[in-house]
Order: sequence, then C-alpha cells, then structure tokens
Amino acid sequence: MAAPMSAHERPSWRALATAASSSASASLRASTAARISSSKTTAAKVAALDQPFDVLRTILEAGDAVHARAALRQLLQVSEFGADTVESMPLRFFNQEYADKIRAQNDLVDG
Repeated sequence: MAAPMSAHERPSWRALATAASSSASASLRASTAARISSSKTTAAKVAALDQPFDVLRTILEAGDAVHARAALRQLLQVSEFGADTVESMPLRFFNQEYADKIRAQNDLVDG
C-alpha cells in the first residue's frame, strides 16, 4: 500500500479545479471540432451526390489520388478533408436512397 501524501505533496484545490476546467474545455473543443468535421463531411457528400457523373469523371481523368483530390476540391468547392471524404465514398452510396438520407442529414445540420 502506498504511503499517504504529505500536505506538501498533495495538489491544491486550485490546481485540481484548474485541471478539471482545462479538461472540460478540451473536451468541449474536441466535441465542437467533431461536429464541424461531421458537418463538412456531410456537405462534401451532398455536393458529390448532386453531380455524381462529374465526380466519377473527375476521379477517372485525374490519373492519381493527389490530382483527383485537387480536382474534386475545385469541382465541389470543398476542403482537402471534404475531397478525401468524397474520394473514399463507396460507389453504392451514389444510389438514390443513400443520397436522400444524406441530404436529409445535411438539412438537419444546417437547419
């Protein structure tokens, strides 16, 4: 069993409160970043689903992944992360049922 801490070794209440506040703040920042990331991902998918043939043609004509991402960014007006999200979408997600689901999800996020 560990020896009890002396008063000198124990953290002060202020130090504990600061650490707790810092941890809560970091958690809030992470949660906000996740929501923003999810919103951008959904928006990028909707942009791709609005012009599926152009997206597929762009990827096929790009030649490699780096050029495909750059071309998708320009075509869809999305970030690097958004272009990567679109590039990694399975082809089965371009069906109407999935497109409607993603559009509804995007409307919830924007509304």
